[in-house]
Amino acid sequence: MRRRRFLALVAVTPTLTWVACRKGDKSKKNEILAKAGLAPRKCRVETKTSGPGRVLSQAEWVTLEAICERIYPAHKGPGATDANVVNYIDAQLQHPPVESFLPVVQSAIRTLDRFAKLKGRTGFGQLSVQDQDVMLKKMQGARAGRYRGTQVMRILVALTLEGVFGDPIYGGNKDGIGWKSIGFTPQTPAPRCPYRYRHYARARRRRGGRGA
Repeated sequence: MRRRRFLALVAVTPTLTWVACRKGDKSKKNEILAKAGLAPRKCRVETKTSGPGRVLSQAEWVTLEAICERIYPAHKGPGATDANVVNYIDAQLQHPPVESFLPVVQSAIRTLDRFAKLKGRTGFGQLSVQDQDVMLKKMQGARAGRYRGTQVMRILVALTLEGVFGDPIYGGNKDGIGWKSIGFTPQTPAPRCPYRYRHYARARRRRGGRGA
């Protein structure tokens, strides 16, 4: 499948985090922001461009950034690093339901860094892109800790694409760069706040601990 066709398909696929969280905010300032298609500042995920992050260490951030860049590399257009995908992933990994993926992501990071050290490098990010691709394929066909490699790669790919094409309110898709790369114009109504995490947790408790 050609990359452009792939991007077009992704553009019309809803991301897991496309959720609006507030109705009826009558603040004049917020109404103005909403009309402009912007979220109130307090509702936007803080922008970080390097670690340490909220849940990721400095070293984990660097490795995950390299992973995401190989999943969605810059080629005649922006890549995962340009879209600040790791900021999105780091922010989402501190809250349900995405927080359940944290052990998986960290296991992948440890596995790939360990592979890199066998080649005399300090971490995955220090490898050539060719060696990085080889290591990712090797992990996919094996295991990352106690997780199946195919399962790990599905999660990493999903989180990366969400970070490239999700609403910038969630911390990725910096300046709408992912949308611009495929000619997508965001529509209204747009999300006004990230997940209502507490509401999710309450709903989950009412269902006896089952996921939403």
